[in-house]
Amino acid sequence: MTIIDKNWGNPSAEILAYIYKYREYVNKLDVDMLVEYAINYIENKQKFDSENEIFCYIKLYDVLPKELKRRLEKRIIYAIEQVVIYDEEKWHEYVPTPVDFVERPNGSSFGILESKINDNIDFIIRQLELNGKISPPWGTSFYNEDLKEAYDEWIGVLTFKALTILDKFNKIAM
Repeated sequence: MTIIDKNWGNPSAEILAYIYKYREYVNKLDVDMLVEYAINYIENKQKFDSENEIFCYIKLYDVLPKELKRRLEKRIIYAIEQVVIYDEEKWHEYVPTPVDFVERPNGSSFGILESKINDNIDFIIRQLELNGKISPPWGTSFYNEDLKEAYDEWIGVLTFKALTILDKFNKIAM
C-alpha cells in the first residue's frame, strides 16, 4: 500500500476537478464515471487523516453541479470534522485551520462555525501585526545550505496566502 492508496483523493480528486472543468476537451475518458468513482470513494471512506485529500475534494466540489455538490458536501463536512484544528494554541504549528477549508465568505463553510472562521482570521491579523509576516510553522531546521533561500520564499508564499484570505473576507482596509 502506498500513500496514494491510503488517501486516493490527493491528488486524484483535484486532477479530476480540472478534467471536469475542461471536459469539452476530453475525448478518451468517461468523465462522469470518474466523478462518480471519486464521490463513491469519499462516501465510503470512514477515517480521514489527510487535510490535503480534503483540499483536493474541495477543488472538485467547486466545479460540480448542485446535485453532485450536495452529495460531496456531506462527506467533506464529515472529513473536515476529523482533521480541522480549532485550538488556537496549535495554530502556530503546521495544522489544518478553519480558513484552510473556507477560503471565501460566500462559499460553503463545510460545517465550520462562522465564529471559528472569525477566530482564525483574527489570529492571522494578530500574527501579521506582531511579526509583519507569516513564518513557516515547521521552522528553519530543514533549510540548510542551498535551501536557505527556500525558507524566505515560504515566508512570502504564506504571507501572500494570509493577505489573500484577509482580502477575500474584507479585512484589509484601503
